Amino acid sequence: MTPKSDTCRRPTAPLFATATASLFAIGAAACAGQAPPIANGSGRAGAVSTITPARALCTLDTGQAVDPLRRERSYPTGYWMALLLRGYRDPGEVARPARDCQDTLARLEWDGCPSDPQPGKLPERLLNPDDLVVTRLDDRRRLVWAMTDHLSDGEAEGPVAIAELENHGINVLAIGILRAYSQNVSLRLERLGSSSVLVADAEYCEPAHTKESCQRAIRLVPLIGDRFTPRPLLDAGGACIGRPFIPVRGAGTAADGRHTRYRIENLITFADDSILFREQLAIDEEHHRGDPASASYVTRVQADRQVSLRDGNLVATGPSLLSRWLTRQEWDRQRPPRP
Repeated sequence: MTPKSDTCRRPTAPLFATATASLFAIGAAACAGQAPPIANGSGRAGAVSTITPARALCTLDTGQAVDPLRRERSYPTGYWMALLLRGYRDPGEVARPARDCQDTLARLEWDGCPSDPQPGKLPERLLNPDDLVVTRLDDRRRLVWAMTDHLSDGEAEGPVAIAELENHGINVLAIGILRAYSQNVSLRLERLGSSSVLVADAEYCEPAHTKESCQRAIRLVPLIGDRFTPRPLLDAGGACIGRPFIPVRGAGTAADGRHTRYRIENLITFADDSILFREQLAIDEEHHRGDPASASYVTRVQADRQVSLRDGNLVATGPSLLSRWLTRQEWDRQRPPRP
C-alpha cells in the first residue's frame, strides 16, 4: 500500500498557545492548524520530469517478447534485483557488501553533516519481495528501489534507478543510492526548475504500535546527469545544516533532562522551482513533576522554510524548526546553573 496524495490546504484555524522564551528565541510563529502531509502546488499533479538520460547504463535481457500495446508490464522480483545488483542470485542472495550494476558500493558512507549521528546497520539477510519497490512513471519507464540493507532507525538503503522497458529486456537509464524509511514507500520524480529530484515518501511503524504512532518522512535525492546523488541540505552560504530527510509526521522526546515530548507535522508543497515546508511543532511540557497538582501544557509553534536545487545542491532557507528547538534544548541542558 502506498500513501495517497493529498490536496494542498493551508491551515485555516489558528490556535494560540503560550510559548516559552526558548521558542520565541528561534523565531517561530505561535499558530497551528491541521496539516495534510504532502501536496503538489501550482496545479501540478505529481509532476514527472521528462529530463532523463538516453544512454543505457546496465541492461537485463529478459528473453521475453512483450506486447508493445500493453501498458502495464510486470516482472518477477528476481529480474529487478538481477538488473540493479551485481552478484545477485535467486532466491535473495547478493554478494556483500552490496554493489549496484555499475559496481558502485550501494550504501551511504555518511548522511547529513559530520555532527549528525549515524544509525547502525542491522544483520544482513536474504532479500525478499518486500525489499523491492517499483513505481510506474509512464508506459515505458519505472522507478525501482532495491533495499539491500536495513538500519536501526527504521530506514533502509540500496540502489535506486530509472529503468526503461524494452521489447526483450530492461535498461537502466539513471542509478544511485537511496536511503529512506522502508514501509509504505512511494517514489516519484519532481521538477525543480530545470533539474529533477527523487522524492521517497515512506513510513516507519514500530511493532505493536498503532498506525497513528508511525513516523513518516520524505527523502530528497537530486538527479545529476545519470546519477541520483545524495547531498546534504546547505544554507545560502554553503554550510551544511542537516540531512535531506524531512519528517512529515513524527514524535519524540528531547534530551533536556525533563523528557519533554514533542510532535512534528509538515505541510509540504512542491512549486515550480522550490519545495515549501510549513512545520508545526507541538511541545508537551510538565512543570514541577514533584507536585501532583501541577498540570502539563502544550505549546504550539509554526515556521516556514523553502528548499531549492542549485547547481546540484539542495539549498534551504534555514534549519528546520524541530532541529532549532532540539539544539536550544541541548544548549539549555549543558548550560551551567546560575549561582
